[in-house]
Amino acid sequence: MAKSTQIIKQYWYLVKNTVFRKWFFISLLFIIGFIAIMNAPWISIIDNLDTQPLDKITLKGDRIYTQEEDIQDALERMGGLKSFLAQDTQQIKNQLAQLSWIKTLVVHKQWPDSLYLWVQDYQPIAMWNGNNFLADDGTIFSLPPDKNYPSNLPNLNGPNNKTQLLLSVWNAMSAQLQQQHLILKKLYLTDRGAWTAIISNGMVLKLGSSNWENKLANFSKIYPNIEIPADKKIAYVDLRYPSGAAVKLIDSDSNQSENKK
Repeated sequence: MAKSTQIIKQYWYLVKNTVFRKWFFISLLFIIGFIAIMNAPWISIIDNLDTQPLDKITLKGDRIYTQEEDIQDALERMGGLKSFLAQDTQQIKNQLAQLSWIKTLVVHKQWPDSLYLWVQDYQPIAMWNGNNFLADDGTIFSLPPDKNYPSNLPNLNGPNNKTQLLLSVWNAMSAQLQQQHLILKKLYLTDRGAWTAIISNGMVLKLGSSNWENKLANFSKIYPNIEIPADKKIAYVDLRYPSGAAVKLIDSDSNQSENKK
């Protein structure tokens, strides 16, 4: 019995060491193979092939203003494009983000020397503070002088954190003034929250900082009853009074008179 046990132990020892040696040699061969691959000539071949810059640009998307010249100029300011492996696409995105009218940008590299760009531009729905524009989501952006935009855009002016409020009030005021056959031309909101509206005929409505809806409704009642001489026009209607309004008339010779209703 003891002899049988000894034979089994010797057999197990041989098997265990055989398995160990087998995996040892497999691991060794794997490491040697990996080192050989990393030093293989084809690595150098790829490095040698990746010397050509990305010089073929495909520009697609919902573009209103972005032209190929805009992209080329922006990339040149970056120092130009590198090769396929060397060029970081995030660097391209950061550079083109300086074109503030671009809403969405997708950048892909295509082997061996191509760059694919998909661009969506903002669409202006209003002028903002005289020299910028608003998108429908309230984003403020700029356009170069050579870009064409609609000439009849609403003209909004106010703090940059109140864009959505001004858009909302513009729409509401425009609808109400149209009932009096008046067209809203400009809308101002001061830092203190005071509203001023300018009509297309030059008339100014001073609405103050509270309850502009009620004050505009009061204007709608007053306006049809204002008597305006043939040689005069309304300079402004001051609706900041608790009741009634102050109306200032001017004529072509800048003679002024003030009536309070």
